[in-house]
Formats: sequence, C-alpha cells, structure tokens
Amino acid sequence: MKNELHRPDIINMEKQAMVVYPSPSSSSWSSSRVTFVRYSTFLVSIAQCLCAGTLYGWGAYNKVIKDDIMLYSGSEINLINSMALVGQYMGFIPGFINDRWGPNVGTLYATTLCSLGYLFVYLQLSTKFVESSAMMCFFYLLIGQGSVSLYLPAIMANVRNFPASVRGVIVGIVVSGFGLSGALFSSVYKSYYQSTKDVPTFLLMLAIVIAAVGVLGALCIRLLPIGAVTPSSAGNAIENVEERMESMASPLIEPEVVDIYGKALLRNKDWLMLFVVVIASCGTGLMFISNVSLMADSMHFSDDTTLLMVSLLSYGNCLSRLVIGVLSDQVKRHLSRCFFLILALFIMTVSYIVLAMAQESFLVTGAILTGLAYGTVWAAAPTFVSEQFGLKAYASNWGMTTVGAGVGAFPLNAIAGAFFDAHKQTVGGANKCYGPECYRATYIISACVAGAGMILAFALARRVKKPHQWI
Repeated sequence: MKNELHRPDIINMEKQAMVVYPSPSSSSWSSSRVTFVRYSTFLVSIAQCLCAGTLYGWGAYNKVIKDDIMLYSGSEINLINSMALVGQYMGFIPGFINDRWGPNVGTLYATTLCSLGYLFVYLQLSTKFVESSAMMCFFYLLIGQGSVSLYLPAIMANVRNFPASVRGVIVGIVVSGFGLSGALFSSVYKSYYQSTKDVPTFLLMLAIVIAAVGVLGALCIRLLPIGAVTPSSAGNAIENVEERMESMASPLIEPEVVDIYGKALLRNKDWLMLFVVVIASCGTGLMFISNVSLMADSMHFSDDTTLLMVSLLSYGNCLSRLVIGVLSDQVKRHLSRCFFLILALFIMTVSYIVLAMAQESFLVTGAILTGLAYGTVWAAAPTFVSEQFGLKAYASNWGMTTVGAGVGAFPLNAIAGAFFDAHKQTVGGANKCYGPECYRATYIISACVAGAGMILAFALARRVKKPHQWI
C-alpha cells in the first residue's frame, strides 16, 4: 500500500492540471467568524441531508402508485425506482461541480433537479398526461441526481471544515439526517396523506420543501480557509476530543495522506476494492429498501405495519450513522474504518439468509438489521475515502465511489421485479404477488452478493491497516 501511494507515476498524475474550487484565504478570518461559519454550515447541512434522503420514503407510497394510480407491473415499478437509484448514485457529476465551482453552485444544481423532478411527478400522477412508465423513469432519474447533489455539498463542506480527529463524528451526524429522512417524510405521509392516498399532493409538498431548504443551503454552506481548519478553532468540545485522540495515539505518527484523484483514483487497487464493496453492500441494501413495502404486502401485512417497517428501517439507518461515526473515531487506533464495512456486510448476509427461510416472522427484524447495516456503510465509507485518498478532490472521489451503489442496486432491483412478476396474479386490476416465493430467490442472491462483499472488505482491511491496528 505504501509503495503504491508513493509511486512516481501516481504522483505525476496528481500534478496534472485539475481545477479545484479554491479555499479562501485565512488571513482575514477571526476566530468568531470561523466558529460561526463552521457551525452554521454544519446545521444547514443536516437539514439539507434530511431533504436529500426523500427517496428512502419511496416504500411508503410506491404501492399506491403501482396499484391505485398508474397500475404498473412489479417490473415497471422496480424500473422506476432503479432509475431513481441510478440518478442518485451518479455522484461523479455533482462531485465535479462541487470541486470545480464550490458547494453553493452544487446546491443550486441539486435543488433545481430535485424540485423539478418531484413537480413533474406530481403533474404526471395528477393528470396522467403520459401513460408510459418511461416518463416516470426520467422524472425519478432527475430526483435521484438531485438527491445525491444535495448530499455531496453537505458532506464535502463538513469534511473540509472540521479537523481529522473528529471527522467520523461530524460525518456521522450529518449523514444521519440522510438516513432519518425516510422516517420523517413517511410519518408526514401517514399523518396527512395516507388516508386519502393523495400521493400527488405529498410529492408537491416535497418539491416545495426541498426548494426552500436548497436555497438556504446555497446561501449558508461555505468552506473555511485551509489555515482555519485547526483543532483550536473548532471549539472547546472538539478540541477536547482531539486531545483525547492524540493521547491515545501517542507516540504513533500517522503518515501524510497523498491526494489521489482522477485517473490515479480509478487505477488505485484500494479504491477499486472499495468500489466493489460498495456495490455489494449498498446494492443489496437499496434493493431491500426499495422493495420493503411490496415485501410486506406479499406477506399480507397491513398498511400501518408496512409504514412501521419503512420507519424502523430509516431509524436504524439513522442510528447506525450516528453511532458508527462516533465509534469509528474512538477505536481507530485498533480498528480501521474497513472493520465496520465487514460488520455491515456480515449483518446483511445473515439477515438475507434468515429472510429466505422465514420471511413472515423475520421481515420486521430484517428491516431493522438492514437499516443498521446500510447506515454503517454510509458512516464509515465517506471518512475512509477522505483518510485514504485525501481532501483535494474529496467531492469527486466520494461521488465516484457512490456510483457503486447504483451499479449494485440496478441489477438487484431488476432481479427482484422479475421474480415478483414470475409469481404475480391479477387482483382487482392490480398486479399482486403473495407468499414467500415472491422474494425468496432475491434474498438468496442478495446473501451471496453480500457474502462476497464481506470477503473483499476483509481483504481491503488487511491491505490498508496500519501497524498498530488489529484489522
């Protein structure tokens, strides 16, 4: 690993011209101004991530679109969601925008796509001006791209604005908003829209809320000068955390991180292994999240139980991001961030195996465990990328890494839809599937994918671990 990071050809690649959004000069920044910008950016970023994760609430209302409004097949509804996931995990586009023009332009780009996407879906469901599912696929592609574009500026700004010693904690808190979004908006849907099945108005509300928060983010999310990102300027609480971490690590000296991006990133073995790990973990996790309401329906669960599962999955997603963000900082002397990727994939593998054998009795528990495991990946992986490949082009690097989630989710969603349609029956004009066979094969395939990812994550951990770490 060390030899690869310091190869002359890679370093020469890093010297190639790549325009990166410059940090402002720190000469005119007072301590109070630094503190204000740091924490105002932090708070607005949490709100922005809450809006960025609205697709996690898809399971709360997709059954209404499928059975009551548009009468789609299982394959069609899964294709729509797959296109949303493709858009959501084409992170290299907003990554480039944020690195080139900064988080303010990146947030405006995101707000435009996401709000317009939901507005178009509202119009489609209200008027049915096009019967084909192709337009819905396109609209949800826009929503997906807008979602990841809201998420990236929030992560980029806070990773760069806080010192490395507390980066895991900060990332965990910010991305917990992304994980909590599904539960928040599912609760809103249940309270105000479920009884009338008024999905179009619910989506119009999302468009308005995202537009308002996006404008606030474009105005408030800012990058600190590089010289201002020091432990002393981060406030007493963060300074104390850093001092504890330094005392734990002493007398060990961490090697300087070489910035790796562009072609060098795509050729880096560690990044390629991480990319496949993201495919396996996020692909299977997103398949479950996308189909949770149909899975519940196949077991004859009530609408209230289905919404409970969506909420529990979201709460698990949020909780694990918070806990793993804090824990990974506290134990990083002994355990690398990759350990938590291994843990997440182990939980997923076991959950899918049990679901294949006992769906009805384990489905609610499986939703909780999948949420916990999925959130663990999204807490550990962003910080791993910053520590392994540097901050110079962090938004682009992490954006490229998130592509793996879409690469994994698209085929697994297609497989889930195909098995659903293979066992479907027409009930009241809607395509339904009841019984364990609807998703049994999908669970088995997902368990195999997650198991393979766990093995690769272990190999990656062995490659990147430092001498003082156990794994």
